[in-house]
Amino acid sequence: MAADNLRAFIDGRRERLRWIDFTAYAHRVFAAGNEHWLADPRVFTGGLTQAQGVIGTEVLSVDLLAAYLAVLVPDPESPGDAVQTMFAQAAPSAFVGDVLDALVHSLGTKVDLVLKIPSPANVLRAAGLVGEATFDDLDDTAIALANVLRAHAGRPLSGILITTSGELTADEAEALESVVSAARHYNWCVAISFDQATEAIADEPPVGADLTLYPGCGFAALAGLANAGGGLEPAFWTGEPPLPDVPRGLAYGIIPSDAQPETVVQRAASLHQA
Repeated sequence: MAADNLRAFIDGRRERLRWIDFTAYAHRVFAAGNEHWLADPRVFTGGLTQAQGVIGTEVLSVDLLAAYLAVLVPDPESPGDAVQTMFAQAAPSAFVGDVLDALVHSLGTKVDLVLKIPSPANVLRAAGLVGEATFDDLDDTAIALANVLRAHAGRPLSGILITTSGELTADEAEALESVVSAARHYNWCVAISFDQATEAIADEPPVGADLTLYPGCGFAALAGLANAGGGLEPAFWTGEPPLPDVPRGLAYGIIPSDAQPETVVQRAASLHQA
């Protein structure tokens, strides 16, 4: 059974929620940059579990595609084909399944597990895309993402997080309908993160999502926005600004991989006191 933190926040049954992505930081600090991070489930889950003990997020993002992207062979001439070849690999699928099983066992009743995936355009760029993607490639990639999500539907997961480095085009938003529909079929929450945005770019969550996330924005930039999370921008984790007041709502951010552990511990503790 999932912890129900995320659904309770979306439904208005709680006023605050901590959602902190610390995967890259955990790799450096708790797994010492181990080269088998995306190949050995024990290394990956051990690093995340140790980091969780210090940071204490209430929603844990599990990067569903990282192991797939590690075996991706880019093809600028045909990025769509490169993506389909990537999704056909058996090893990443087995890795993700083992990781999720271990996290469900160790953390599943304490935190909500959310599957993090890049947007179709981001996947295609990783595969060598230059310029704009065609709708067919976006649609095929979105369908492949939806199929990967379905493979894990039997586990007690709470939602999906779609990350994008830019604004969604109309074609990409349409292509994402298959991903969102798959999530809704399993009663999963849906969030979308504009990872590079330094100011809010959407009044309401796009593509029918429940939440819009802005890891690069401070709390002030999100004031008055409904169904939005952020505030824990990179500077928060470096200790550069004075410690901000944490308002009610969704405190979301990504800990930089090079953040100093002493500062991270201090800042994470401040969130527990908010």
